[in-house]
Amino acid sequence: MTTTRTAGSLLALLCALFVTACTASANAPEQSAQATLAQQTSRQQAPTKPLVTATQRLPATPPPPYEVTAPERTRKTAQGFPVNTCVPERLDPQVLSLTTSDGLHLPAIELGSGDRGILLDHESGYYICSWLDTAEKLAAKGYHVMVFEYRGHGAAQKNDGSVTGNFDTDTSAALAELHRRGAKSMLLGGASCGGSSAARLAAKEPQLVGLLILSSPSNCGGDSVAALRKVTRPAFFAVEPDDYSGNMIGEVKKLYQASGAPPADKHLEILPGGTHGTDMLRDPKTKDRLEKLIFDFVDSCFRRA
Repeated sequence: MTTTRTAGSLLALLCALFVTACTASANAPEQSAQATLAQQTSRQQAPTKPLVTATQRLPATPPPPYEVTAPERTRKTAQGFPVNTCVPERLDPQVLSLTTSDGLHLPAIELGSGDRGILLDHESGYYICSWLDTAEKLAAKGYHVMVFEYRGHGAAQKNDGSVTGNFDTDTSAALAELHRRGAKSMLLGGASCGGSSAARLAAKEPQLVGLLILSSPSNCGGDSVAALRKVTRPAFFAVEPDDYSGNMIGEVKKLYQASGAPPADKHLEILPGGTHGTDMLRDPKTKDRLEKLIFDFVDSCFRRA
């Protein structure tokens, strides 16, 4: 009797051990899946480094000393860059120096970052601040903008030769530097002779998305009409019929008609008044309308690029 109970107890113990082993085996896949899910959730909840969305600003090397064109209009930033006195000190960290292919030094201001580049050229006899207000607003909209000062103007290096004859050399230096700093697609803009130069450079720019011209002559430092026939990207032209510089409406119409852009992609805006170039962006009669037209044009060009 005792032997029978012992055998029965042993058999019960063996069955219990078997059931436990089977249950553990059956639960193993579920436990493994739970562990994997926990690991995945942990990875998902772990903090990640933010993506870098803006081009890092390249360091600028102070230029060697040079004789500025207008000492009375020049100051130096804390970093040693000569810059026009019209530039507010809050922009000093963005001031840099360009070196042209013939070795002259030009002050420039880099605003914003990224691959959507905009280069704005000032008028002959004007300064780096000619476009500055518009440039800052475009940078605030997410564009990578550069303005600079031509040789023989303000804080740029004094030039003993022709100023207008070297516009394209100076514009080329600014364009190359803006590309080097991360801009890829490019919109070129300019006022008066700066616009004439922008038109000629536009014909050579493979990543051009658009061209912006204010009150520009058809020939200032070179033939802009012939160049514009090769420019098929969208183009915007603005002028006032009573421009104090003379018959600019006739000159701008020559450029507009020469543009190789399809008719639907080029626009000529004739504004009321008698101001010239970027002065239209400061005249209360024309400022708001022209500024809106420019911003809409720029946005449209980059959307289509």
